[in-house]
Amino acid sequence: MPSTNHHILVVATAAVAPSGLGGAVASLAGGSRARIQVVAPALNSRLRHWMSDSDAAHAAAESRLAGYLDRLARPAPALDGHAGDADPLHAIDDALATFPATALVCATEPDAHANRLPRRLPGRARDRFGLPLADVQATPPRRPVPVAAARTHSHPIPRWISGSAARLRRNRWIAQGGRA
Repeated sequence: MPSTNHHILVVATAAVAPSGLGGAVASLAGGSRARIQVVAPALNSRLRHWMSDSDAAHAAAESRLAGYLDRLARPAPALDGHAGDADPLHAIDDALATFPATALVCATEPDAHANRLPRRLPGRARDRFGLPLADVQATPPRRPVPVAAARTHSHPIPRWISGSAARLRRNRWIAQGGRA
């Protein structure tokens, strides 16, 4: 039985645990058993952070943490986790104070869907902590293609409406099946 000499810290900023998370943890463990700690930063908007309204952010972090622990439970029997600070770098700092990580795994959203704080997190964490790091990006959920909406107007648009915005609305209305 291999020894437990790797300690991997997983930073859970993506809403859903990415499918490649287990593979990234296994590659950083290098074939030996690893202790894994998951930290889920309580990501918040600037306004809510400024207003000290962090209840929803902590609830979302706890929910995110549960999903990550479920995803990693099978490959990693030595597993623990907690919700962390709103700033992911501070959350990593706090976790490293009690967990001697030998590597980091950053589970992030693609940039188009990311909260402001996790953007560029892997590069910033690599520069600040100097640990081996794997960045695992979550795939964005596929959005259903909207079905063409039924006509919303039962009567023609009045002729007295003028202006370019009104013309665009009228042309869009006619293209959807309305009568001129």
